[in-house]
Amino acid sequence: MDIEGGSLSDKAYAKVRDMVVNRQLTGGDILVESRLAETLDLTRTPLREALVRLEGAGLLIKKKGTFICCTASQRCRIFSKPENSSVSGIQGSCSRR
Repeated sequence: MDIEGGSLSDKAYAKVRDMVVNRQLTGGDILVESRLAETLDLTRTPLREALVRLEGAGLLIKKKGTFICCTASQRCRIFSKPENSSVSGIQGSCSRR
């Protein structure tokens, strides 16, 4: 997904989200910010902002300062909560794993 315009954080968000959806990153993968920033040709600041947003979207979890890609069952638990019932798009990834 290519976002023309938009902030670097938005671009990082879209790229990492696509990596999760396309299974380039899978459940349990530990994300090393420096390597991921280099891979995406970004600095760590917009990447870190994107990772925090992806955590909020339920695609990543943060443990001891490290972001980890959620498993499909973790995403399903997040999306099955009533307060998240209006969230769409990523929900389909639960059934594809």
